[in-house]
Amino acid sequence: MSQADPAQQSGISVATEATTRLHPAEQFRDLVQRIFDVIAPVWPLDDYVAVNPYVGISERRFLNARGFLRVFSESETLMPLQYYADQFRDGQVGRQAIADALDELRTDGVDDDTPWSVDELIEKLRSVPPRPADADAADRIDIPLSIPNPDRRVRSMSELLDRQMGTDYERTVIDEIGKHVSAFYDRGTSLWSMPCRNLTLYQSWHSLARIDRTVEVLGVKDFREFVSLLPPSPKAAIVHCLKHLRVPQRWWETYLLCLVFQMPGWYGWVKFQSQQYGHAGEPDELIDLLAIHLAYEAAVADSESYRVSWDNIADDRVGRFAASVHESLEEVKLRYLMLRATELSFQRELLGRLALTGHSSSPVNQHGQTDSNLRQADSNQAVPKQDETPIAQIAFCIDVRSERLRRHLESSNAQVQTLGFAGFFGMPIDYVPLDSEAAKPQVPFVLKPSLRVFEGHRGANADELARQRHVAIQQRKNQSWLTGLKDTALGGFAFVESLGLSFLPKLFGRTVSPTLQPKRGSQSHAACGTEPVAPMSDLDTACQQAWIDAAEGLIRGLGLVGKPISDLLILCGHESHTTNNPVAATLQCGACGGHSGEVNARVAAALLNRPDVREALSERGVSIPSSTVVLAAVHETTTDHIRLVDADSIPSQLQSQFSEVKDAIEVACRATRRERQITWREPGADGDSFRRSLDWGEVRPEWGLAGNAAIVFGPRERTRSADLNGRVFLHEYDAESDPDGELLNNLVAGPLVVAHSINMQYYASVVDNRHFGSGNKTVHNVVGGFGVQSGNGGDLMNGLAWQSLHNGSRYAHEPLRLLAVFYASRSLVDRVLASHDNVRTWVENRWLNLVAIEGQHSFRLSDNGQWVEVALDVVA
Repeated sequence: MSQADPAQQSGISVATEATTRLHPAEQFRDLVQRIFDVIAPVWPLDDYVAVNPYVGISERRFLNARGFLRVFSESETLMPLQYYADQFRDGQVGRQAIADALDELRTDGVDDDTPWSVDELIEKLRSVPPRPADADAADRIDIPLSIPNPDRRVRSMSELLDRQMGTDYERTVIDEIGKHVSAFYDRGTSLWSMPCRNLTLYQSWHSLARIDRTVEVLGVKDFREFVSLLPPSPKAAIVHCLKHLRVPQRWWETYLLCLVFQMPGWYGWVKFQSQQYGHAGEPDELIDLLAIHLAYEAAVADSESYRVSWDNIADDRVGRFAASVHESLEEVKLRYLMLRATELSFQRELLGRLALTGHSSSPVNQHGQTDSNLRQADSNQAVPKQDETPIAQIAFCIDVRSERLRRHLESSNAQVQTLGFAGFFGMPIDYVPLDSEAAKPQVPFVLKPSLRVFEGHRGANADELARQRHVAIQQRKNQSWLTGLKDTALGGFAFVESLGLSFLPKLFGRTVSPTLQPKRGSQSHAACGTEPVAPMSDLDTACQQAWIDAAEGLIRGLGLVGKPISDLLILCGHESHTTNNPVAATLQCGACGGHSGEVNARVAAALLNRPDVREALSERGVSIPSSTVVLAAVHETTTDHIRLVDADSIPSQLQSQFSEVKDAIEVACRATRRERQITWREPGADGDSFRRSLDWGEVRPEWGLAGNAAIVFGPRERTRSADLNGRVFLHEYDAESDPDGELLNNLVAGPLVVAHSINMQYYASVVDNRHFGSGNKTVHNVVGGFGVQSGNGGDLMNGLAWQSLHNGSRYAHEPLRLLAVFYASRSLVDRVLASHDNVRTWVENRWLNLVAIEGQHSFRLSDNGQWVEVALDVVA
């Protein structure tokens, strides 16, 4: 591919000549910064958000980035050819999609030197043997997802020794580093605090490693003596170890990247620490970890008197390495072409379904089942016109899990209108629970909270709130004594001996009949009699304006300015309830910082219900009728139930209308659960989802955002009747009311970036679970209170577990790069993208696909910046 991967034909350039002309201190700073930029951060379990693991290399074209990664790692960005061949055999990708992909890549100048015809490509796919029938045995996680990279030129010293001598140094090094880093960053889970935590990461390790015999017992001779001779400065230690290993300076960056990808989880964690708590984002923690890692590598090499002949690895040019001799360039090109074919197959189907929005979706009966007898009745139940007021408007998070529910809700009652908005509902808040002193961000990771709310009992004033918080915090601390007793070295045995049998009935019940046990997890604020409290009267003028700005942004973002607003406006956040799930935050609302969306929904509803806020909005040209009641709700995604919050605030004159809406919600939830069971082949009856949410042995309580493939920005009437199979993020957008593109600019900066990060996390977790996933969920252990490891040591896990991506017989997530669809003119999209270099770079380098729909015509933005009209399949 002439533009995509010349590096694979003539070698990969990692460093640049210009860096060799800088002052040594500047060279070192730039070296560390380049490595820092490549690393994807890993967030803690409590605030876990999706991160695009490729964000640091997205300035490279997609295939060039793959070649870059495979110089120093086994990392992969494509599925094996067998996967794509099986897709072709199964009919998921057809001849037309392959022809379209070949034409597109040639049109864009990506593949203009390949003489293949469509027939030749199909013949190559047919020649690939199918996957054995038992290859996808249930819960098997050792499937080789990455293509082996046997002639990788750069490897760590421990890895080279293991390959040549059959040792296990690589595992030893990673385990020892993980042990120290986890203890250093421990969040109170250890009763015995690690000494020297008042020092930096490197200094604390340097102090302890000089007296720790463990590494020597594991076979590394004279390790303590080697450590004692290291410089006290981590920067000096890095240079010392690289020179000790005789790594030529022009290859330092490549070798250090090799170390980073040996344990991407721990490096991602220290990057998060630097970003959140460092000095102006300085990568001090990264420097510390690199120094520690290099020390182990140098000590291992010394222990075995091992040296590398670097002249045999690369030529004299800076950081340039020969291309692979084992890997066929033709096969890489074929796999990339098939990736694009699968994307185009999905794109044609999606655009075809969107083109049929005038047709009615299948109605459902009171049991939540598709009923052909209701089709005629449904066709007579007119969808509200733009100038008509629906009986209720329900705003959902754009999360793909809400797509099915929205579709069934509108089908069960056509007078209900659903809307899509980012699940934090534009509230830039952090939130302090009643029994906590720490605030949790309730915003997407691309934003910083600017307002704070506290949990408190209804009607409490400031003094009462402070007293309630003090009591709750003390109660939490008092209750922790039992946990502390169980965690002590001797107390654990005494606890089991004295009280263990008393827990046997509970243990038996939770294992055999989880649905009969009290539901664990976060309780709703309404059930506890508490609510998020943020009295505007207690805030200064600037904060009042910030709240009003947030309210205005929400109404405008929902597209309700100048449109009829129902007497019932419901803001529906979402949350997930699971049991014994350390990574539960991956199932929560990403727009709310990996937390429940209930807080944001209730804050927004309370804000919009205030007469003074409505008066202020009216002065800005945003009118909310006085008869409108704004209500909060929560979509529980594990069970697909909707819980209405503060329903007792509904006035009597709206009770009949509200009852009709509740009936529609119940029917829609039942239909959603039924469709989910069919789509994901989930066993059990309708109530089985409730059992899975309580079963502490369930590895798949729900599928999260598996299957996500596109995000659509447009008015709901353009997507209302389209069955999008729970694969599309849906955000409200009306280009006619946004002539200057201000709203679209915000959508590109926020929801699009977040959706792309989610999509890339799922994509990478499938194609390269070793580096960007978290392996087998059944052997996860919480470490330090902030992350998980596989087993009792090793790297910090990041990304998604295998059970979240595969159901034991087939993939639950198809790895496709996100398709962004805008119902807007090409000129408007171009104007907005001009202000977002990162997004345009993703499109140009083929990390993101983008389509603009103008009337009945659709256009894709090619990687050379040109708009090309695309075909679609009209799906009846």
